[in-house]
Amino acid sequence: MKPIELPSRRTYIWVLGVAAFCALAVGGTFLIAEVNDLSAGTFTRDPLAISSLPWYTGYLSQLTAMCWAGTSSIALFAGTVSKRLGRVSPSSDLLIYLGAFALLMGLDDVLMLHEGLAKTVGIPEEVFYLTYAGLSAGCWWLYRGVLEHTPYLLLLVTLACFALSVLDDVVGVPLVDPFLFEDGFKFMGVISWLAYHYRLGLLCLRIDPATT
Repeated sequence: MKPIELPSRRTYIWVLGVAAFCALAVGGTFLIAEVNDLSAGTFTRDPLAISSLPWYTGYLSQLTAMCWAGTSSIALFAGTVSKRLGRVSPSSDLLIYLGAFALLMGLDDVLMLHEGLAKTVGIPEEVFYLTYAGLSAGCWWLYRGVLEHTPYLLLLVTLACFALSVLDDVVGVPLVDPFLFEDGFKFMGVISWLAYHYRLGLLCLRIDPATT
């Protein structure tokens, strides 16, 4: 019978890293709850579990959050694997850049940073919009020679949907349900961005030879 192989040193390091992260997250949550004299469930339980709202409340928002996470995961994983395989290219750097950007956008959307936290600490929402616009412009400037060889049509659809979503959030669109308009276009934008990252990840890993 073949003896069981012991985990490698790197595996132990990963286990310790995961345990440390979880301890920090859970311990930090408990500390914040204690300092503010709140129940830990305020931070850990699903909002629907502590409300009388129906189960389907905010389902499109939940799907959007899942797509943010999927987009970031695909981009960061594909970009990192490409580098590990020695296929270092501007495309792999672009994926890592976009993956980090998607993670930031997802955190903002899920935690409502530009709405809740911004008002708490007194930061205007416009600062967030300008920051995201600057990061987008920086991405275009750094990788302008690469983007034209990617499935950029999906990227253009994404930008158009996000622009329409922000337009309604800032100035409002008359005769249209504001929530359906803003959140609907945001959802469509995230789906397009997820598809773009998936295609770009395949191209970067040379699984899909097609380009634009």
